[in-house]
Amino acid sequence: VPVIKGKDGSKLSKRHGDTRMLDYRAAGYLPEALANFTTLIGWAPGGDREIMSMEEIAEAFVLEGLQPSPGIFDADKLLWMNGNYIRMKSADDIYASLTELLASPETEEYWNREGHIETGTWPALVQLKEAMAARPEFVRRVLPLEQERVTTLAQFGPACSFFFVEDVEFDPKATEKWFTGHDHVDELFQYLVDRLQGLTEISHDECETLVRDYAAMKGLEKLGPVVHPTRVALTGKTAGPSLFDLMSVLGPEAMILRLNRAKGMLS
Repeated sequence: VPVIKGKDGSKLSKRHGDTRMLDYRAAGYLPEALANFTTLIGWAPGGDREIMSMEEIAEAFVLEGLQPSPGIFDADKLLWMNGNYIRMKSADDIYASLTELLASPETEEYWNREGHIETGTWPALVQLKEAMAARPEFVRRVLPLEQERVTTLAQFGPACSFFFVEDVEFDPKATEKWFTGHDHVDELFQYLVDRLQGLTEISHDECETLVRDYAAMKGLEKLGPVVHPTRVALTGKTAGPSLFDLMSVLGPEAMILRLNRAKGMLS
């Protein structure tokens, strides 16, 4: 059986990553992803297959597939593989997996461990847990928007955080880039507020029409000058899920509050 080494070729040690299986679970790795990844260290099924179910691995396994040279524990590959498994799950499965993760005392212990670099992850996960308890149907609409972007279950916490707060935290670089030096932004925010007034819900297509109509009214050939300031106003960031999807999920009331707050920042 081949020895397992770190990506740098040295003996596997804690500096290469978490060393307990329970740590990987608490960090948000799926069991099927970890099993798939571990199986392929020092063994190959032949061909270029990497994402394989346990049934497929069991069917393909032969002792001759074991490699004599040391296997490499590549944490980046594990992260990539875990992301693939997350994207293959249904929305209900993601919700169930997060429920299990957030209910485990090991998760809190792991993220509050002394010396942990990602200090903001646990507060964001607590926020997510509270939202799941108070507004489960809303959370079920939010999670799929970030499913394509995260690579661990724990990343859903920080990624979805802006949905669950009244006042988003603005990235200074984002506001400097999109709130400064653009004469139309104040008018854009007021335009959106005026058209959202009185609505209780809004669809993806209706959000897209709002944005495109304003761009056409201003004679803008590209949507960027409309999309980017609107995204920053609603999320505080320049990157995230589809703008029209997140607008629809946030809903008119939340959007009006955030647009008015952003509008106040312009003056």
